[in-house]
Amino acid sequence: MQRSPAALARLGLRAGEPIRFRRRGSARWVVGRVVGVGADGSIALRDPDGSAKSLRAEAVEIRRPGSRGRL
Repeated sequence: MQRSPAALARLGLRAGEPIRFRRRGSARWVVGRVVGVGADGSIALRDPDGSAKSLRAEAVEIRRPGSRGRL
């Protein structure tokens, strides 16, 4: 797993940034924290319980400001 800022920047992420994901396909969104990038390109994160997870980039959402500044 790569924790360098450059590896995270390639995906547009920062370490410790909040990121949300679903535990199962239809479950509620859960907010976790970005830890790094896996060797296979997956995003490594920690869920609120402290468990480590590794998810595909398509399975997560990141909060970003839009064109008018709103999140």
